[in-house]
Amino acid sequence: MRKIKGFDTNVILVMALAVFAIGPLFQPGFFWGAHDARHSVYFLYEFDRSIQEGILYPRWSPDIAFGYGYPLFNIYSPLAFYLAEVLHLLGLDLVSAIKMVFALGFVLSGLTMYLFARRLMGRWAGLVAGLVYVYVPYHIGDVYVRGAFAESVALIFFPLILWSFYETVENPHPAAMLASGLSYAGLAFSHNGLLLLFSPFLGVYLVFLVLTRAREDVRGKATSSGERWILAAKATARRSWMPLTGLLLGLGLSAIFWLPMAVEFKFVRLDQWLGGYYDYRDDFVYFFQFFSPFWGHGLSRPGPSDELPFQIGAVPLVLSILSLAALARIRDQMRRRMVVFFQGSLVMIVFLMLSASASFWELLPIVIFAQFPWRLLALVMPCVALLSGSVMVVKEGDNERASAVAAWALVGLVIFGSYAYLSPQIIEPAEGPVSLEAMMRFMQSSDQMTGSVAWTHEVPRWSPFAEYVINEGQPPDLKVDLASLPRPRRRLAVDLQHSSTISHELWVHAEEEGRIIFNIFYYPGWRAYVLTGLDGEIDRELEVLPHGSLGRVSVWVPVGEYYLLLRFENTAVRAVGEWLSLLSLSAVFAVLGWQEYRRSRIEG
Repeated sequence: MRKIKGFDTNVILVMALAVFAIGPLFQPGFFWGAHDARHSVYFLYEFDRSIQEGILYPRWSPDIAFGYGYPLFNIYSPLAFYLAEVLHLLGLDLVSAIKMVFALGFVLSGLTMYLFARRLMGRWAGLVAGLVYVYVPYHIGDVYVRGAFAESVALIFFPLILWSFYETVENPHPAAMLASGLSYAGLAFSHNGLLLLFSPFLGVYLVFLVLTRAREDVRGKATSSGERWILAAKATARRSWMPLTGLLLGLGLSAIFWLPMAVEFKFVRLDQWLGGYYDYRDDFVYFFQFFSPFWGHGLSRPGPSDELPFQIGAVPLVLSILSLAALARIRDQMRRRMVVFFQGSLVMIVFLMLSASASFWELLPIVIFAQFPWRLLALVMPCVALLSGSVMVVKEGDNERASAVAAWALVGLVIFGSYAYLSPQIIEPAEGPVSLEAMMRFMQSSDQMTGSVAWTHEVPRWSPFAEYVINEGQPPDLKVDLASLPRPRRRLAVDLQHSSTISHELWVHAEEEGRIIFNIFYYPGWRAYVLTGLDGEIDRELEVLPHGSLGRVSVWVPVGEYYLLLRFENTAVRAVGEWLSLLSLSAVFAVLGWQEYRRSRIEG
């Protein structure tokens, strides 16, 4: 396709050719059997409850863990759910909103890879790279086998980050700095695990870019080794400040999420996230599995008999190997170096998924939060996409028509090579249509979504809340453990006045001091107040403590009649994170305003 009036029609072509990848999303039903399919839908169910109450940044999910609640979005990246919630508010049901975001993930990830590869290697190389990124088997499996909702959105940002940080070094400009910060923040908001895995890779990438360009800057300018070192240090500093500023901007923009997550993650039970099935030592890949055509819908298991596919893909793998020969055709030195960098990166990433790399994982214990070494296949994706694209680098004098035919042929091979994998298992959920009752049945039957807090010594398998939901079809109004109140009941009586996902207001009649226990997991942020009346004026604050083996919220109440308010609020670190994000966002608008002001002065 040719450019029409300055518009690159390959942009439309890349998005249009993603139709085969997204086609299964538009058939009736949903792939409920995918590993995290139910999690995605029910997480959105919880997210929607908070948004509908006007909570713009939800942190507490009240119905998880059989109604004891869990700080899900305080420790789990929320961007994918914001996207789905917008579609839900526009009229789509929860499942359709999830499916539509999956579809957008395919289309937008192909587009972002196309734009980056086009910048490096030209339009035809970009076309091949963009379609490889869409159809590489791990991407398809991420959606249709694993149902990895948040991860599928995170894949959009890999090419954007690589492209924008490339520009901060190669063509320093405020727009590149803003793009790098926004794209890195987008990844932080999309998926915790991929952020941990991608950030070291990004660090190596930036060191490579800065040192390569700094070396070019000083070439032929020094007359002695001492002068060469001084000039190299200055050039390195000059090329480094903008990508570092972009990185800091990204951290600042996403501080509302990552700062509380990093500080308060210790207040949930880590053994539920890192032990047992999530022990990374059981999930290294066997070398033959990278080449195996096996395609299954099961789980990763210890040993070589996994029911989950780990193949790189025949076509992307062959094209990546052919990139070695393509180096001879590439005349531009920076392009050559970029191809060599991604060749080396591919080899290193593959090595890190093998059991031979276990000692490296032990050196960086934080990466165990990524849970599965095979998750590094997500980093293989941009490598094989760019290497596949390099086969189509057009040099001066090449026939444009022949290049187009070759690109189309490769695109056809890419799609044909993965087409058989576009077959999700469409089934009906055993627990019935999406509802609170269905969520309780799913948690009970699967032992999933039962995350507990650090004060929980006995992980619940059922609850009075869940029992009430099953029997009555709706949640109970009162989350107080009435059986724990002293007898006779008149000595300490309570009556519900108002409740929401994050607050519970009670009328209390206490003839003596006593403890009120709520069927809610304790977590930093729960605070209790005595109110002077229904106008909500606070008279004093009461201490909130964890109680018993479940670690439930308990409040020791004084004698008298009054209104008691239990509310989930910000902690100091959450407030700091919000302010950092707000200040960083203000900086973005300030830079944009300054750029517009300068442009208007020049044009004026």
